[in-house]
This record gives sequence, structure tokens and C-alpha cells, in this order.
Amino acid sequence: MKFNQENEILGNVKARKAMQMIINREDMVNVILNNGSLPAVGDIPEDFVKHPESGEDFREINGDLVETNKEEAQKLWSEAKQELGIEDAEIGYLGGDSDVAKNLDAYLKDQLEELEGLTVNVQAVPFKERIDRDKNMEYDIQNAGWGPDYIDPNTFLNMWVTDGGNNHTGYASDEYDGMIEKANNELAQEPVKRFETFLEAEKKLIQEDAVLAPLYQRASAKLVKPYVKGVITNPMGPDYIYKYAYIEGK
Repeated sequence: MKFNQENEILGNVKARKAMQMIINREDMVNVILNNGSLPAVGDIPEDFVKHPESGEDFREINGDLVETNKEEAQKLWSEAKQELGIEDAEIGYLGGDSDVAKNLDAYLKDQLEELEGLTVNVQAVPFKERIDRDKNMEYDIQNAGWGPDYIDPNTFLNMWVTDGGNNHTGYASDEYDGMIEKANNELAQEPVKRFETFLEAEKKLIQEDAVLAPLYQRASAKLVKPYVKGVITNPMGPDYIYKYAYIEGK
């Protein structure tokens, strides 16, 4: 979930952290989606990229950068309202127009409105309109997904540099920009240090600056005949490779 930081309320980091924490991701994936999706606890998904020496998963090393903590969320939200000089707040939620999107957006609206005094107005629009409004930053918050272009943390983390082509959030951080620049230039030939720099960059992005509220790692449930073998699924690119598929035991 993305926050437009040009919105006065969402420009407050405590307000964004409160929204990160108020959402119950376990119920979201198990009840609302119910398709094998996993709760997202960072910007980098599980089983995506490994440490260049130890082979340990990026997500396992960096741990959970968001959690559901409704008590702490209310505390942060109260502090945010005090800093902003408001008692109530109203924000728009830019959502999709499919049945799945509407169900998910309704759930997220209910979760966010647990924050005292917050009203969330869902605007369900077609995908093309949502993309156009995202580019023009004509939204307050929105549920936006991203699929990797290549297997490297940079495919997710490079998006959020200042004036990045897909950074339509208003987020700008010299410190974050410096981390990404260093990882991709100075440390380009030092894979361990580069990996460690990406770990720190993700912590700043999600845990410290709350630029995003990670929601879920997408999955889809499929029925596969028991005699169909050798179909390869991919974390990026085409969903399936059938080159090595064969039938056995039919």
C-alpha cells in the first residue's frame, strides 16, 4: 500500500506507521484472499534472493519490518493527530474495480478505520485510470503491486529513489538515495557489502520512513492433475515453463 506524502496527513511518518500497524495481514491472506498468498513483512518477498555467501534468504535475514500491533497503532495515530492539530481525518483510497479488489479494499477500509477518527473513502476505478492517477499522484493511498524485472533486491528498492520513474509517493531521502547509489556503483563488485547495503536500505524504507505498508506476497491457487509432471513455476517473467513437462501415470 502506497502513501501520497503530499497529503498533509500522510506526510506525517507516525500516521503512516499507524496505518502499517493497524492492518491484520494474517486474516487478510487467510480469509479475504484465501489463495496461498503470504503476509508481506517487507518490500523484498520471501524466497526471492539469497545472501551471496551464506545462501540465507534476504527476508529471513532482515526479518519482519512491519507487524500488526493495534495498540501501538492507536498510540502513534493519536500522536500524529496531535502534531497535525486535528481530531478527525478523511482520506481517499484508490482501489480497483474487480470483485477481488473490491473485497480486499473493503477489508482494508475497515482495518484502517479502526484508527480513531479516521474515515476512508474507497474509489474503485479501472486499472488504466488507476495507473494514470498514480502517475499524476492523484490519490491519497492505494493498493499497488509490483512484479520483479530481475532477481536482485534493486528491482524493488531502486523504485523509491528521489524522482525515480515509479516513485509516485513524494518520498525523497538523500540518505536512502545514497544507499542505492552506493550499492549499484561503488559496491557493484563487492556482492556481500552490496547485499548488506540493500538490507539497510529496506529497513530505512519500510521500518524507519514507512514509505509503504507491505500487504501480501501474491500467490494463486491452481489445480494440477497428479499425472502432470515437470511444469516449472517462476518468481518473475512467465508464470510457467512447459519445456520439461510430461505425463506420467495417467
